[in-house]
Amino acid sequence: MAKRLKADALAARLRRREASARNELLERLKRAQKAIGAKIETTAAKRAAATSAGTRATLYREITGTYAVLNDGIDVWGRELVEKTAKETHSVAINEIMQKKGKKGLLLEFSRDRVERYWEIVHPDNTTKLAAVFTDRMEANDKRQLRRAVIDTFRQQTLEGLTAKETHKRLQDTWDALAKNLRGDRFIDAAGRPWTNANYMNMLTRTILQTTNREAYTDTLLENGFDLAKIADDGDPCPICRPWANMIVSLTGKNKNYPSLADARASGWGHPNCMCRTEYIDETVDAKEIARQRKEDTPKPPAQNPAPDVAREANKRYLQRIQDANDNIRLNEKQARGMSPEQALLDLKRDKIAVQVRGAFPDDPAKQAWVDRIPDDVLAGMDKDQVPRFQPAKRGDKPNSARASSRGGVITLSRTGSQEDHLKAFLSLQERQP
Repeated sequence: MAKRLKADALAARLRRREASARNELLERLKRAQKAIGAKIETTAAKRAAATSAGTRATLYREITGTYAVLNDGIDVWGRELVEKTAKETHSVAINEIMQKKGKKGLLLEFSRDRVERYWEIVHPDNTTKLAAVFTDRMEANDKRQLRRAVIDTFRQQTLEGLTAKETHKRLQDTWDALAKNLRGDRFIDAAGRPWTNANYMNMLTRTILQTTNREAYTDTLLENGFDLAKIADDGDPCPICRPWANMIVSLTGKNKNYPSLADARASGWGHPNCMCRTEYIDETVDAKEIARQRKEDTPKPPAQNPAPDVAREANKRYLQRIQDANDNIRLNEKQARGMSPEQALLDLKRDKIAVQVRGAFPDDPAKQAWVDRIPDDVLAGMDKDQVPRFQPAKRGDKPNSARASSRGGVITLSRTGSQEDHLKAFLSLQERQP
């Protein structure tokens, strides 16, 4: 229990850092959009906006300049976040090592040379600025809407015979509306995915923070001579990351008794928006756990294949084999504690459900209490690989409802619902599962 509380506290710390950094980033964006809106309104008020291409071109250049300043500010923000997170993570790793080993003087201090390396990792490829993929599309979208308004206004002038004064008023009204609606814009990223401003900034912040956290923690272990680490179970309960939870990995890849951290990453672990991390494991304190996994024949990663469809299917099969190996390790551990094979399997399923609930409600441990009340006969009828996902109810959702699917289903829980409500939602899903 103490270990679980410690992991929860660490995860909560990262979420608080993430929320604070995200809010700062959104405030920067808000100020930039407010400045751009003011420029649009000022230009729209000028009669020349409807008659002078030069006046409009000046506005477009000012918009470009505002986004350039925003980009520079985001780069400064990003570097500061990387350095602060890296230093704090190094300290956390050192403390965890000392608590298990009791060593103090032998541990290396944080090296600031790491910061530039982490910055290069979190920085998007082929871009000069951290948020360029985002701000470039915002800028292009702003200008496209402004230019479209000009074209539409002049078309109306031709069709309706508007006077110069009426033409200016029509353009001014349209531009003023655009200026007030900048914050609601969506944009399409390089992969064709739609984003809202807030969602993109949230992803950017989480990716920077979590990637830096993972890299800094790994480097601290390696610099102090430790090769084995365990993937924590307090990260993403997604299909890619879930098979790796609690698995021991070799950070260098030299210990062939365990999968490498590179294997996990190649399978998708540590993806953008991922909240997973590794934790120190000690060869003395955790000897039984290390030996238990060493006895398990963990699968080898699939060979690289240039065909995307073939590679995806091979990776899916690999993740299933990792999950099977992981399950066997957990079952052996439970049986070593005195459980029968049947009891161990039921307890494994209960653990998996609890992890999914914790992923949906990371700051509300009480949400998991009802999992202990699931009847054994219901768990016995549930496939261990078909664990439902959980999500908090949003506005418009039906709380404590369930949707069946071939992958285990989805359960929507209200934040204020009782344990009885949550249990009923889970039981109703099991009755409808294919």
